[in-house]
Amino acid sequence: MTTKNKISEQVLYRVNGGVTKTNSVIQKEDVVEALSQMINTQFKTQHFAVTLPSGETIPDNLLMADYEAPVVTFGGHKSKCTLPIMPVTLPRNMGVFSVSPNEDFSNEYIPIQAGQDELLKGQPLISDLLGEVGYYVKGKEIITAQDVTINNVTKLYLRLVIFDIAAYDDYDSLPIPADYETTIVDELVKRFAPISGAAKFSDFIAPQPNTKQ
Repeated sequence: MTTKNKISEQVLYRVNGGVTKTNSVIQKEDVVEALSQMINTQFKTQHFAVTLPSGETIPDNLLMADYEAPVVTFGGHKSKCTLPIMPVTLPRNMGVFSVSPNEDFSNEYIPIQAGQDELLKGQPLISDLLGEVGYYVKGKEIITAQDVTINNVTKLYLRLVIFDIAAYDDYDSLPIPADYETTIVDELVKRFAPISGAAKFSDFIAPQPNTKQ
């Protein structure tokens, strides 16, 4: 689990040469602010605004953020990918706002309910969704109604609804893929090391595991 507190502590520890300094030029608040800006930039966040039918409400301060995830064959004639983060829970699974094989979100897939693809097989005129690809959300996975990997699709682009980064407190799990934590810490150290008077950025890069046999 990645949090603002965890990332800021790593950054400050490395920028300060492994020593906690209460009088450091760089404070936790500075790191948290830079972290929020970096997340917004990296995941291309934009404000989320939608009108739902009467009786259905959505929380305030929501954003849409763009992610990508590898997709694999599933069940013989379908494919699936695992959500890189858990989006905000919204009516009609709108937390997964858009799914596409293209980075610019052209040719978006059509959201359907779980099991609806099987029902459509009995309707010849629309069984193939008029040539479009349908998908549904099942737990932490997105499952497409047909195997998109046969068209050389290796990953899907996902537009997910998250809370505004400012709304997460220091110990809330951030909407950051687990494998991105090291990258974001390194980038923040690179940004703050010159300000703190560090000799050079390479002195504060976390050592990488030795993969040589």
